[in-house]
Amino acid sequence: MATNIGNLAIRLAMLILFVSVGMYSARTFAQSDTRLPAINVLVFDYSNASPSVLAAAERETSRIFAQAGIRFQWTECGVRHSSDLSSACEDEPVTGQIRVRMLPHHLNHNFSDSVFGFVVAPAYASVYYESALRLVQTVTDANSNISVILGCLMAHEIGHLLLGQGQHTVSGIMQPSWDIQQVQLALRGTLGFSSQQARRMRQSTVFNRGSNRGVVARSND
Repeated sequence: MATNIGNLAIRLAMLILFVSVGMYSARTFAQSDTRLPAINVLVFDYSNASPSVLAAAERETSRIFAQAGIRFQWTECGVRHSSDLSSACEDEPVTGQIRVRMLPHHLNHNFSDSVFGFVVAPAYASVYYESALRLVQTVTDANSNISVILGCLMAHEIGHLLLGQGQHTVSGIMQPSWDIQQVQLALRGTLGFSSQQARRMRQSTVFNRGSNRGVVARSND
């Protein structure tokens, strides 16, 4: 009996220690997260994505970049003029800010070679909602995972802004085209940036903007 009580006490002590360490780790992560390099992302939605899908996609994009040591702050900008819009939606981009357009599909032939979207450095990224739908359909007919794939495509295009033009890789989220393998990795939450890419993005000109405004990156994005 005494042995059982002793074992129970040890287990209780271990549980308390485990919970305490977990709470400390969570607080430490939350505190360190606010010290990550921050980018304000302004979103202009021209697609048929529902607000809930778009919000979930933004959370997935934030999660991917948080692993790379970059923090996102999101601002929703309407596609029509409204007095409720943030003034940042109508102003010129400033350092530490990028703009993402969610487009329904390829709009013209100028960017016909792009797969997921295109970017105009240093501050503009466009993503095709139709591309996310097609990728989801490679693994299932349902659209329940569309927000995850859409978030990954947003991360891919924003990655082009932070890494520079033509920065495709043979693996990871910056691959120029995806098949069922990349989609499965995305749905498992394991499609992301390498440590080298993370370091380069934290040194991006988005945080210290150069003179390359208006340069279009069109390399099979």
